Amino acid sequence: FYKFFLLSITFLGGFIYMTKYFNLIHKQVLFIAFINVIMMILQLSNAGEWTQFLSTESTELFGEKLMYDTLFVPLEQLNYSVIQARPSGFLRSNNILSGFIIFALAIHLSRTKNQSILSTSILTLMIVLSSARLAYISYLFMFIILLFSGNRYLIKNAIISFSSMIFWIFLYSIFFPGLFDNYWTFDSLTYNLLIRINDIISNIQISFINELFSSILYLTPKADWDMTDGILSSFSIFIKYLEYFIIISVLSIIILYRSRKKFLKLKPEFKYVSIFCIINLILYAAAVIIILDQFYWFTAGFALCSLFYYLPNSYLKR
Repeated sequence: FYKFFLLSITFLGGFIYMTKYFNLIHKQVLFIAFINVIMMILQLSNAGEWTQFLSTESTELFGEKLMYDTLFVPLEQLNYSVIQARPSGFLRSNNILSGFIIFALAIHLSRTKNQSILSTSILTLMIVLSSARLAYISYLFMFIILLFSGNRYLIKNAIISFSSMIFWIFLYSIFFPGLFDNYWTFDSLTYNLLIRINDIISNIQISFINELFSSILYLTPKADWDMTDGILSSFSIFIKYLEYFIIISVLSIIILYRSRKKFLKLKPEFKYVSIFCIINLILYAAAVIIILDQFYWFTAGFALCSLFYYLPNSYLKR
C-alpha cells in the first residue's frame, strides 16, 4: 500500500510539473544532462575508477568496476567493461540514464519554438555516449513523428537534432574507434532487442502461442540466466496474464484516446510531449523492469496527462 501511495503521488507530481512548471522542468533536465555528459566522457575515456562511484550496475554481479583505456584504441586492441562502454554518468545505471535521456528529449523536442542548438547537441551527445539502443529507438520514433506531423519549428528542431547526432557519431568513431566498431555491428545492435523478445515469449503461459513464436525465433540469442536476475522486461511479468493484459490494454487505449481528444482542445501545447512520453512509457517498460520506479511514474504523469481531463473544471481553467 505504501508503494502504491508513493507512486501515485509521484504520478500526480509529474502532471502538476507539466501543466504548471513546464519551462522549469525543461531547464532542470538540460542542466542534469550537461553535468552527466561531462561525467560520461570521463567514464568512457578512463579518467579513473572514481568516475564510477555512483554506479551500482556491476557491484555485485560482475565484481570490481574495472576500467580500461579506450581513447583512440582500435577494436583489435580493445578491452572494456560494460559500465565503461555504456556509461551511466551521475545516475546509478545506464538503464536509468536511458529513461532520463528519452524524457529529456520528449520535453525538449516538443517545444514549439526554435531551440538552442547547444541544448539540442547536449541531448544528442548523451544518446551517442550512452550507447543505449533504447535511447536510439525512442529518438527515431520522435524524429519520424515530428518530421511528418510537426509544424515548421518542430521539423527544424528535429532536423537539427538529427544532424548533430550524426556529427557526434562521427566524432565518437574517431575518438573511440574500438568501441564504435564493436557497437555498430548487426549482432551487437540486435542482441539486446532479441533477448528481451525471447524473454517475453518464454513467459507466455498459452502453450501454442509460446511454441509458435519460440519456433520462429529458435536461432536468435537468448539471455544467459547465470548473468541476469531471471527477468529482463516488465512485459515479461504482464505477459504471464496475457488474456487480462490484452483486455486491460484495449480498454486503456480507448479511454486514453477519448480523453486525449478532449484534453488537447484545452491544452494543445502538450500534444507532442505526451505522445513522446507514451513512447517512453511503453519502450522503457519493455526494455527494463522499471514499473516500481518513482521516476518512471513521474514521466507517466506527462504521458497520461489527458486522463486529468476529468479533474474539476477550475483546475484546467475550462
